[in-house]
Amino acid sequence: MENQRSAELSGGFPGIVGLGHAYAASGQRDEALKIIAKMEEQTKSGNTKPSLGLAIIYAGLNDKDKAFEWLEKSFQRRDEGILYLKCQPYFDNLHSDARYADLLKRIGFAETLESTGRTR
Repeated sequence: MENQRSAELSGGFPGIVGLGHAYAASGQRDEALKIIAKMEEQTKSGNTKPSLGLAIIYAGLNDKDKAFEWLEKSFQRRDEGILYLKCQPYFDNLHSDARYADLLKRIGFAETLESTGRTR
């Protein structure tokens, strides 16, 4: 699997995020949860990068509450990856949730949408 090789070559991050999401989206919940546990351990050591990655994997598991929890942490930590929230297909299943629109607004995308007259 390409995602497994990517995880190996990247030293774990960001390739491990793609692998975790692939496991989650393909119904391999236990494997995805193992990756989540590994990444959450990284956050305890002060590494802030896994925030968005964890949101991606939780979104793949369709665990919206946990996905938004980690998206919020990513927003609070000013993770530059949060700027890609709107265009990341990983989060498509979150679009109908009111928390998604709220987060977009807090990031600053709502003003952009309103000024152009376009919708999501």
